[in-house]
This record gives sequence, structure tokens and C-alpha cells, in this order.
Amino acid sequence: MKKIYALILLALAFNYSNAQSYQVEMVSDLNPSTGSNPRWLTVCDSSLYFFANDGINGHKIFSVTGNTTPVLCPNVAGAAVFGDGAVSTNRPMGVYNNQLYIPILALAIGRELYKYDAVNIPVIVMDINPGAGSAAPMYIMTYNNKLYFQANSPATGTELWVHDPVLNTTQCLSDINPGANSSTIAFITEYNGKLYFAGSNGNDTTAGNTGLELYSYDPAINAVNLVADINPGYLPSNPTGLMVANNKLYFVAAEPSYGKELYEFDGVNITRLTDVNPGPAQGIYTSDQAFPTWYNGCVYFCANEANNDMNLGEYNTQTNTTNIIYCAGAGVSGLPTYFKVWDNKLFFANHSASSGTELWVKDSNNAPYQVWDINPGLPPGNPKFFTEFNGSLYFNAFNDTSSAEELFRMYKRVDTIIITPNELTDLKKQISMRVSPNPVSTQLTIDITIAATTSIYCELTDITGRKLLETGIQKVQTHRVETIDCTTLPAGSYWLLLKDTNHRVLRSEKVIKH
Repeated sequence: MKKIYALILLALAFNYSNAQSYQVEMVSDLNPSTGSNPRWLTVCDSSLYFFANDGINGHKIFSVTGNTTPVLCPNVAGAAVFGDGAVSTNRPMGVYNNQLYIPILALAIGRELYKYDAVNIPVIVMDINPGAGSAAPMYIMTYNNKLYFQANSPATGTELWVHDPVLNTTQCLSDINPGANSSTIAFITEYNGKLYFAGSNGNDTTAGNTGLELYSYDPAINAVNLVADINPGYLPSNPTGLMVANNKLYFVAAEPSYGKELYEFDGVNITRLTDVNPGPAQGIYTSDQAFPTWYNGCVYFCANEANNDMNLGEYNTQTNTTNIIYCAGAGVSGLPTYFKVWDNKLFFANHSASSGTELWVKDSNNAPYQVWDINPGLPPGNPKFFTEFNGSLYFNAFNDTSSAEELFRMYKRVDTIIITPNELTDLKKQISMRVSPNPVSTQLTIDITIAATTSIYCELTDITGRKLLETGIQKVQTHRVETIDCTTLPAGSYWLLLKDTNHRVLRSEKVIKH
């Protein structure tokens, strides 16, 4: 079933020429002591919102506009608004009409759905589970000017709910698992005018119970129906990671003969596509948001192979074939997760024995490769929550200074000019940097001229972004000369980066070592 594993020498040569296309930087060290732990990045009304802990306010909502430094959003700092401020209080956000819809844990009210315009105090949509009980709204999606989500109420348990912002109504759509029993709604996804989701009418031996299976809701006739009982009877198939592409609905599900594999639904029939791990064993891993993702005519996923190594799998819809297209090594799992298509490529977190879990990419013509070593060396960068915003790819990762989680971004590089229009634009125009000699054999001299007083430092990285050498932070008023000893560096190409104290790149220059 497998293709030949990626040839290491070819991959290294490809990395050498293509990693130059991108630059990664930490957006802000929001909480230098323990990390701000950014979570649930969400784009709304030309800003990027996320939960984070700045060490002062607990876990609250912050925003980035343009490429500026994150700021605490207005009217979200009080304990009465966001509960105890712990990391457990935040959940994925929804968006409608340039407003955020957020599951907020508030004191004495529990976790309910709130509306927030990024200016005023968040307003509760409805106390679905009255008193201190929590409705725990999840899987919020916007479709046809309404918000659909999972929520729990004393009368119906956890079921499918809808909020109509125009009519300002909120109601349970169907009590799939009757009474106070829960249906456990998950992965709500629109496909051909209907909403599909994982749901259950019961998970015990009662006749007619399906366990967690694929259900649909048709807004046109206000009806919920079982699409298929993939794992017959009350045992669940647990449909996961629902995704629409190629005019089909793809998802992962499990049944006794084949275990957890990839399926497709064309509106009429459900077809199992893979048998990655032959027999009843799990073939596809979906934890840590390793959900199947469509890219360039293929579905990519984390494949749990027969030897229990977990690496990058590919299902080709044209040839109807399944292949493992990258292997981290015998007995080593790459464990690819957090797939995201950006800049016509597939980005994801992946593990290697040399760098730990770092940022990887797959393009349409070449084998997967590591595009950046965020936390140089073996300590992992663990990038996650990839979100496209303002021409860049934002994500959460461990930085290389305190091993704490902060907000990063990756953007495209053109020659020695960084494509990143932001608040640094004017400052960058006032900076010049001359590097000599280039190519260099021993001492590299960096001549910096700047119009404004600024604290800067220089960093030398390899072609994949792994930091090798660094100067100390210096305050520059008009002119400064720095030197870097390159004597021990192997011959090859490197990047010299001029950065400010927020680790943002002001200038970059390619350096050749003889």
C-alpha cells in the first residue's frame, strides 16, 4: 500500500531552496513568565481574536488588527464576565454579522452563549440551562443567517440548537435522544443545503438505539434524520472531522471489521475509502485536531499504520489509492496534526527525530518537508491552531526563549524584503543594513543605520529557520556596527535577521559561507 518513503537527500535539497520563501516570527511575548497560551484563533471584522493569559487578567479575549501587537479586548476583564479566568473557561467561537458568539463561563450562570461586538460588555443570548447549570454550547457554525450549535438543557439534554439573530430567537431543533438524555451533537457541517453531524438517539441496548452515528438536519422541512447506522445497533461509529470537498462529505468513522477509517457520502451512498490498518484496528488518528483535510485532489490525514507508527497519509480521489507519503522513521511517529491549507500548500505540525514537533508543509509536487524550526533543536515548537489572517498564517507555538506558548505568524518573503504591511512599515523604511563580506569566511560585519532610537539584535539562522548565532540586544540611535563570528559554520547559505525586542523582523539578508 505504501509508496517509497521520501528520499532524504532530495528532501534536503528541496528544503534548501524552498524554506527561503517564508519567515516565522513571534507576534508578541504576551506573558514572558509562563506563556500566554493562545487558543481558538478566530477572524472577525478585520481582526484576529483569541483567548490568552497575559499574566494579569487571566484567560481573556485579545485581538490583533493588521499585524499589530495583541491587545486586551474592551469590557472582558472582569471576573463577572469571564468566570475564574482559567484556561478551561474558553471554547471555540462563532461569527455572524461581524460579531463574536462565545461560550462564556460566568459566575452563577454557568457556561452559556454570549454575543460580543468587541466594544461593549458581552450580552447573553439565552440562559439555556437556567441558574448555575451550563448549556456548554459547542460546534458553533453559521449557515443561512442563523447559528447552529450543541447545547444542554434540563429538559432535552444535549441536542441541536439554533439562534436566529434577526428574530432574536433561540430554540432546540429536535430531541433526538428523548427527554433529558443527551444526543451528543458534534462536528456540525453544511453539505448541499443540509446540516450533517454526529448524534445519538441512545447508546444502550434499547431496541432502535444507534449509538453515535451520522445524522442530518434539513432546514427546509425542519426535520432531523439518521443518515446511516455505520456500526449497526447501539454501538457507535463515532463520525469525526466532517469535511466537505469535491462535492462530497468526508469523515472518519469506525465499524467492527475495519476499525477507524475514512468515509465519503455523496448525498445518497456512504462508502468506506481506506483500510490503512487492515482489520479492526484503528487506521486513522483524529485527536489533537488531526482531522482529514482536502488539498489538491487528495484527502490528507494522520495514518495509524499496521506497525502503530502514525505518519502522513494520503487518499487520492482520482486513483482511489491510499499511500503513506512521509515516514518519520522505523518506530517513530510523525503524528501530523492541525492541517491547514494556506498559500496553495498544506501546512501541519509534524515530528522528526532531529527537531521534535515543528512546522511542516506539503505542496503539489514535492515530498513533505520541515519549513521552520520554531524552537531550535530537539525541544518541540508544537505549532497548532493554524489560522489565516491578513496574508499570514497565525498559530500558537512554544518559543525558543522560555519554552512557553505564545502567538506566532508566518508570512511570505521576497528577496530581502519582508511582505508584512504592519505598524513596522515606517520603521523599516528608516533602516538600512549592509552586510560584508558576503560571501564570508570568518567575521561577518553588519553595518546598521536607523533614523529612530530602537533596540535591535541580529540573528543568524540556517535555511530552515533554525537559529545558530545571535548578538546581544543593543539600543541603536543612528548607526551601529555588529560582528558575527562565522568561522565554525559549515559552507552553505544562511539568513541574517535584524529583529526588534518583540522578535519581529526588520530586515533580512541572505548570507553565503565559503
